[in-house]
Amino acid sequence: MATSTYSSSDSESSLLRSVRWRKASQAGLIVGLIVFLLNRGIPWIGSGAINPAIMGREYAPGQSPTPLMFLAVFGIHMLMSLLYGWIIAAIVHGFRPFVAGIVGGVVGLVLYFISAAIAGIISEIPAEQREWPALVLHIAFGIIAAETYKGLAKRRPPAPVL
Repeated sequence: MATSTYSSSDSESSLLRSVRWRKASQAGLIVGLIVFLLNRGIPWIGSGAINPAIMGREYAPGQSPTPLMFLAVFGIHMLMSLLYGWIIAAIVHGFRPFVAGIVGGVVGLVLYFISAAIAGIISEIPAEQREWPALVLHIAFGIIAAETYKGLAKRRPPAPVL
């Protein structure tokens, strides 16, 4: 009788090694910058430089913004984009591009619920604040980051040496 010695730690470490983390970082930061400029994913509302928002959720609505607050909001937003990019890349790495976009949207939805729970705990978000833009932004971020990662991580043949 043959026995198999399958170790889940070997498969997990090979997955972590196969993800192209630099490309995942680039995808997260590129999409994060675009999302910051298109505040809440809607171009006619204004950019994150006008209405300080972290991943589509307005930060300190009704307060007069200061330059230091904008810098802090931008830094936190980009840090979240980087983290989201890593999470999405690790999950969609093995999928084909079209399926990766769908899975990325689902991951974005899950990240939205986690983000909403954490934001509700650490900040005092008014109950009347609209969450639809943040929900749409998270799903769109997941789709676009997954597709951007798949495009950046595509293995290209080496250029011929002349």
